[in-house]
Amino acid sequence: MTEAIADRLRGVGDYDRVAIAALHGEPGIRVSLESLGDGPVDIFPLFMSDGFLTRTRIPSLMGTDPSDPRIRYHRPVGCHAAMPGLVAAEIGALCRSRDLDPGSATILIVGHGSSRPSASRDGAEAIASGLRRLQRFGTVETAYLEEAPRLGEWLAACRPDGPPIVVFGLFLGAGQHASVDLPEVLARHREVLSSRIVAMQTMLGNVEALADLVRSIADEEPQIAPARRAKL
Repeated sequence: MTEAIADRLRGVGDYDRVAIAALHGEPGIRVSLESLGDGPVDIFPLFMSDGFLTRTRIPSLMGTDPSDPRIRYHRPVGCHAAMPGLVAAEIGALCRSRDLDPGSATILIVGHGSSRPSASRDGAEAIASGLRRLQRFGTVETAYLEEAPRLGEWLAACRPDGPPIVVFGLFLGAGQHASVDLPEVLARHREVLSSRIVAMQTMLGNVEALADLVRSIADEEPQIAPARRAKL
């Protein structure tokens, strides 16, 4: 997902260079940052919430003073006000692919969650609230993989009869949670709820929309010149 978004940004031709960095693995954040040279750099964390990793861990790995005037460190893309609309568009497309009226469905938003005070939960609840305000869906509920209400508990409490359920994972990329954990929990309940769980998408998948969101975040904020910037 990260590389696909970077490729999309390279393709629009607005930026001198576009690099990616991994929190775990290669290329590391410091290496990618150094590869962009001495010009101004916009850093966009591809996370759904603004917690320890984005506030503390990533800045500590940058290898430069966060107040460096050439660095513009943005909030995670998942915290942008446009994210509920982007998620709603993907859920709407998922419903249409199943010939399902979104207004009749229960939308279950699945977030990461945490056993500690959780920015992940706050981010997921903010997106769920945004979806409710759009008034496109029957009901919008939330569940989590690592805190209450846990996904398995939410599903276990469901009756076999009721409105159709559309499950949507708030994950950026096919990591452990999106590709393994979420599907495994659903599989344990799918037989009992086979008539209700009609659609599932474990992560955001609209690369073009996510790349456009990254571009809009930069455009909305004050420029530090020149107009052409590097992206990390």
